[in-house]
Amino acid sequence: MSSSSDEPSTSTTPPTKKKKLNINQTILVSEESSSIVQLYVKLEDGTFEPVEQCSPIKKASTRFKWESHVEVDDDDENWTPPTPNTRAKWVFDAVKTHLKWIGADKDMKSSPEMKKLLQSGKTLMVNLPGKKEDEQQKMQVTFKDGRISYGTGVICKDDYCWKVRSLENFCDEHGNWNKTHFLIRDTSNVTPTFALLSTRGSHSPKTIITLKEILKSTKGANQFYAFSKYEEQQGRTNDDGQSLPSPWVLVTPRPLPVHGSQLHHVLIADQVFIRNAKWPLVKQLLEHFRVGIQFVGDSELRVSTESPLMDGIVLDRATGKSWIYMKMGTIGRIHIGIRTQKKSSNAKTIAGYHKTDMDGPAIYQCQDDSLDKKNETEMMEGVGQVAVCLCEMLGGEIDGAPIRCDFQKIENKSGWKERYIEMLIKLVGLFSSRIIQIDIPDSIDFSLFDWKPVRDYLRPSLFK
Repeated sequence: MSSSSDEPSTSTTPPTKKKKLNINQTILVSEESSSIVQLYVKLEDGTFEPVEQCSPIKKASTRFKWESHVEVDDDDENWTPPTPNTRAKWVFDAVKTHLKWIGADKDMKSSPEMKKLLQSGKTLMVNLPGKKEDEQQKMQVTFKDGRISYGTGVICKDDYCWKVRSLENFCDEHGNWNKTHFLIRDTSNVTPTFALLSTRGSHSPKTIITLKEILKSTKGANQFYAFSKYEEQQGRTNDDGQSLPSPWVLVTPRPLPVHGSQLHHVLIADQVFIRNAKWPLVKQLLEHFRVGIQFVGDSELRVSTESPLMDGIVLDRATGKSWIYMKMGTIGRIHIGIRTQKKSSNAKTIAGYHKTDMDGPAIYQCQDDSLDKKNETEMMEGVGQVAVCLCEMLGGEIDGAPIRCDFQKIENKSGWKERYIEMLIKLVGLFSSRIIQIDIPDSIDFSLFDWKPVRDYLRPSLFK
């Protein structure tokens, strides 16, 4: 009798099972290189079998070419990365390596791993880069009591900041201390002339800075270059060479009598820093001054990719020529700057000139020989920057993303004329696709101004 193993088998081999492969990402194929996207199923033997074809997904077109189409979320607005090529940056890189951190840079400092390290009392030896290997030095970094310290430096304790501290354990931006600002007027000048002076460093809320002290600190300081140049031009001495009493007085919230209602006001300031500007508060203050700024409709420039200020103008890229350009970083972020063509030892071809287009499209170039081209270019840099600021303040959008200033300061120059306002309106239309309406009163009565929003924002406890 034969064993059962000799009998033919009655079992059957089950068919190969098919398993669906889940693809957890979107595949984008641009119009220029459009191709077929094929879906597959993975078999048990590890091979793939085509299932069906699908049409390519085309990337949404935008008016302008952006460096990145990844929008920055609100948390990134509070993220202050370390300054490149500084000790803080080298500490950051060393910590990232030590923690084997693979998440977003901005989240590392607030992570549980980092919190544990900050209380550990550990030290790390960080190699400082040098030109040669034998020139490299080591720096000891200590993590203790929630602080990161190295030598005389300490990193700000804020969870999203890698700036060096100013006082106690925080930087200027995040610490509980003050910077004092003085808005002052030159009483010796018939043209109403104002200056805004700020203390160079932070100080304790208990410290009182006087006008005399801030004026003394302006002598020989680069921060007050424009103010110092103005003072030199005024010649503040008598016939015997002795210094005259300072004509500068604080501007107070009461009416300021002037010799005429149409006198031009001059603000002595090279730059106005806007990095931490609170645009809703700025808009509220302007409204208190009866300055009306609003969008009133769609602009005819909403489909344009070229500046209306360059209409009919061929950009002159000759050596030494300057123009204002618009640079697009992460979608929505706009930078405005001056580009000057540098001298080259070799003659450039037409294609070679196009390399400067990496800075973005030119939005203005002064080609009027009757104007001071250098002054006009500097003025228009500020006009372009103000246009971006107004777009951000009013909630303007570009290519579907909110407009943000991709610069930290406005190049401020006095002497705005009617043509600058007209060009400002056109640039706002180009950026935001909206028509902006600006209403400025003939005069401002400081006695009617409500200072409470400013006080509440700056330091509520000081005004109780």
